[in-house]
Amino acid sequence: MYVLSDFQGSKGRIIAELNKEIAHSLEENFTYKRPYGFVLQNKAFKGLKTWKHLYMLVLEFLKEKDNSLFKKLPAAEEFISKRGSPLFSHDENALRVATPVNDFYAEVNLSSNGLIKNIQMLLDFFNIPSSDIRIYLREDRDA
Repeated sequence: MYVLSDFQGSKGRIIAELNKEIAHSLEENFTYKRPYGFVLQNKAFKGLKTWKHLYMLVLEFLKEKDNSLFKKLPAAEEFISKRGSPLFSHDENALRVATPVNDFYAEVNLSSNGLIKNIQMLLDFFNIPSSDIRIYLREDRDA
């Protein structure tokens, strides 16, 4: 189903409602896509509206899975960019948009594909195969 979205004056955008039952992998491009839910190691999450919400739920899942490893995220070199920008920090001022997780903060000012890349790195860090996560989409805002 396609819906014409009228915004930015007379300009419109075609938005395709997607089949929420089709699973997508982390290797896809999620630009202009909106999440509906995901399944990670057979635990389902649904009713999502944003990629940030999906990312925060993945972090919560990983914290519950292995809290001692989770606490190591701010110090892990894998989560510091080549420019020295951390994805996790005990100092919220070290991040552009800091969101609290556990006793530290996560950077969430990233694109959908940036958050997906971080999820891939997190799954590697926790020794979880990327095939253990399936993402379900609700709409394509660039149909």
